[in-house]
Amino acid sequence: MDDNLLRRRHKKREEASEKALDASGDRIRQTLLRFYAETSWQPVENQTPLQTLIDGETGGELDEWGCRHEVLVALLDWLCEDGVHPGAVLRRIYAVGKALNRPPWSLLSLEETGQMFGETRAAMSWRIKKIFSGYLKKKGFRGFKAPFQKDEEAVASFAKVQKGNRNRRKKPGRRISKKTK
Repeated sequence: MDDNLLRRRHKKREEASEKALDASGDRIRQTLLRFYAETSWQPVENQTPLQTLIDGETGGELDEWGCRHEVLVALLDWLCEDGVHPGAVLRRIYAVGKALNRPPWSLLSLEETGQMFGETRAAMSWRIKKIFSGYLKKKGFRGFKAPFQKDEEAVASFAKVQKGNRNRRKKPGRRISKKTK
């Protein structure tokens, strides 16, 4: 292939990538500006609550540091379970914060959070369900439901009611899963 052709293709890809980054940055900025306007939550400029905690820490015993180190390593491993891309890590953090009902994440709707990541509300809901229903069940817990999640009985009853809906019928070009109960 011609070198000029390769350079032009590469330049087009770079421009498209920059446009996508600008668009996602605008989505995030707009969502957070709306969030700050609707709540009393403000971004931290210089001093973070974590920094206050660290400044108040005493030296501690070497055993304490070893335990803390293990916990931090386990946390980092868990955060990177979906990959080390910053978006993947942040999606996990936002999902956990929302599920545990911790501000500022609990103050954002699933729709707003999804918009920041270029996803839908359903994608964020699925991620929360995957993390809490999937991960905790693997670890031997019976399960955890966030305050906004439906229990298994409700999900089953809604599925049963939807089975007769005409809008769920197979249309040309549309794939329908073949789950039956």
